[in-house]
Amino acid sequence: MAKSHPDSKTLFLDNEFALLKQYLEADALANEYVKKNPGDLDGMRALVRSAEARRDHGLARERLQAVLQSGKAQARDYHTSAWDALFTGKIEAADVEAAVKGTQMSQHSAYKLHTLGCLHAEQDQGSERSVGAGNGSAESGAAQ
Repeated sequence: MAKSHPDSKTLFLDNEFALLKQYLEADALANEYVKKNPGDLDGMRALVRSAEARRDHGLARERLQAVLQSGKAQARDYHTSAWDALFTGKIEAADVEAAVKGTQMSQHSAYKLHTLGCLHAEQDQGSERSVGAGNGSAESGAAQ
């Protein structure tokens, strides 16, 4: 297949999967594919997967923005963006909005609802830490 159809999406995805532990090679393959196929979601998602495989969730989120801004993003893309946010320690309103959108697009799938719940829990813990850090404890902040 590699010789007869060198630009095959199937061949690209097979090679990309095989290279996930070889990050530079995986990125080079995906970048080359995206260059030849601008706007191709699978190519852009391959760049996201490569960043996730090396546990660089900040880079994964950055790369995922191209997918989300393409106008062709699917529920799984919004979910991935929200899920990756959990690993960065920086939950923003846009992350919750992405989780909500992904959940709505998927007709409220259980695992997408789980991600949304995790984002809310992280936001609540962040709020509690902020109150505690500013006043010594949450209780002393309420008493003042």
